[in-house]
Amino acid sequence: MSSRSSLLPLLYSADIVPTSLPHHTHLIDTYFSSDDLPHPSLDSPIPTLPSDIEHSRTIVLQATQELNDLLQGPRGIRKFPTQHTHLATNLEVAETPLKQILRMGIAHRVFSEPRPGILTHSAASRLIREDEDIRARVGAGVEKLWLAAGRIVDALERWKGRGNTEETGFALAHGEPFYNVPANDSARTARFAKAMSSFTAGLVCALVHLVKGFAWEKLESGGTIVDVGGSTGDAAFALARQYRDRKFKFAVQDLSEVVAGVDADRLAEAKELGVEFQAHDFFEIQPVQGADVYVFRWILHNLPDAYCVRMLRALEPALKKDARVLVMEMVLSPLGALPNDVERKVRAMDLTMLETGNARERELEEWQKLVASSDERFVWRGMRQPEGSRLAVLEWVWDG
Repeated sequence: MSSRSSLLPLLYSADIVPTSLPHHTHLIDTYFSSDDLPHPSLDSPIPTLPSDIEHSRTIVLQATQELNDLLQGPRGIRKFPTQHTHLATNLEVAETPLKQILRMGIAHRVFSEPRPGILTHSAASRLIREDEDIRARVGAGVEKLWLAAGRIVDALERWKGRGNTEETGFALAHGEPFYNVPANDSARTARFAKAMSSFTAGLVCALVHLVKGFAWEKLESGGTIVDVGGSTGDAAFALARQYRDRKFKFAVQDLSEVVAGVDADRLAEAKELGVEFQAHDFFEIQPVQGADVYVFRWILHNLPDAYCVRMLRALEPALKKDARVLVMEMVLSPLGALPNDVERKVRAMDLTMLETGNARERELEEWQKLVASSDERFVWRGMRQPEGSRLAVLEWVWDG
């Protein structure tokens, strides 16, 4: 209640939310009640309204949309990305279609037109321009994922959802599987790594949740931690900085193209922190034997079940008794258990996994069954859901 009392006067004073908003919502509510009409819900369409009530409805919709955008901020608003920043003459395209595209972006708070024909950055588009990680994330989505999303149904009709990473909407849209791209495009590999860094910069996927989501301080000093699929080392660096006094040794494993793209400054810091980068095919035998913890952070959701099992079985020859295996992933709640705006984002991520790799997000029981199916010597220890995190930390202990 205190948040509302401090926020709304500020919004009113800025002419963002009209002071008449309670009046208009009261008029709408009275109209539906007095005429014994079903109140607005997601189960039935809004009936044709008298002009005065429609006017009130419009005012309420516009005001609440404004408030929604304000509370999302530029990072939330950028859900409609675009990079058209040049005039029609510079682009050598007709002005009218360019204007149509740009004004769609302006309607979604991307770019601004302070006066007719003058285009400026909004806070959201400026963020895309100035933040390299966010620009990589937006670019990857626009250039590749949007096209792939439109081919999901085609892929299912053609291959019947057999669970092969090469039989996807992405493969139909781009002529090659998603996981083949890094092997033949170093620039795209670097952009994808930056896009992943952008994800971890957001609070719901922040690395602090990994740092606090497991009792790292209980490991023996000098222990070894392997980050399987660790990209350019963000997770390992976060842990190494937090527990510098523990002298942990870290192995960050990823494809050779990713490891080759780690810059000199990062390599220098890695040496100081005890972090080593290793090229490794996750389906081959794990080369680091006897580590204390093996981390799979946001990796297994990219793959169908059969591929995940292969990856876990490749780990087994390296495991010592009581080694920990941590899987940090989204754990799906039952349908309808989440607020709708959160549910939409979760289901969108689920479909993204389908379009790129015939993969999926999983419920807790599905995660447990998946790991148990690879080997029953993986003993389930439990799940931690750090506050504010979209990802949970799932723990198994090797009893081999």
